[in-house]
Amino acid sequence: MYGIVEPILIVDDDKMVQETILLAFENDPDKKCFVADSAQMALQIIEENDIFVVITDIKMPELDGIELCKIISQMESSISLIAMTGYKDVEKTPDLINIGVSYFLEKPFKLEELKKLTDKLVSDQILQELEQRLIRNVAKHENHDLKYRELSQKEKINFLMQLANKD
Repeated sequence: MYGIVEPILIVDDDKMVQETILLAFENDPDKKCFVADSAQMALQIIEENDIFVVITDIKMPELDGIELCKIISQMESSISLIAMTGYKDVEKTPDLINIGVSYFLEKPFKLEELKKLTDKLVSDQILQELEQRLIRNVAKHENHDLKYRELSQKEKINFLMQLANKD
């Protein structure tokens, strides 16, 4: 979408679901899709690659998708999460939101819907990263040694207000 590689990880123990989801991204040259059939394999792929979005099934043997999302949220907050299930797990939706899942899809869902959600999450990540780079560069130019991510929300607002008011 932006001329950069957008890595996406699909986690589902059902090969048919994996292949179906891959269809959503097959004509998008910017998407690089990784596939895992278990949470353990997904964690290994995340460790070895810079993943933007994880699309995971909730119901999987051994480590389920909820636990996978918890682990990902704790280890790498910049990865966006989409959870999906073929079961009526709607009662788990609040838990998923609390652990950082951006979207919850019930199977079957439309591939176009999944693609739109994924594109939105990727765009949000790219925008956030570009904003942080811009702020770091401005801070360096203004002779501030600043780690923007480490600032509190109030400190970020104050810093941005100072930059915006400089003319």
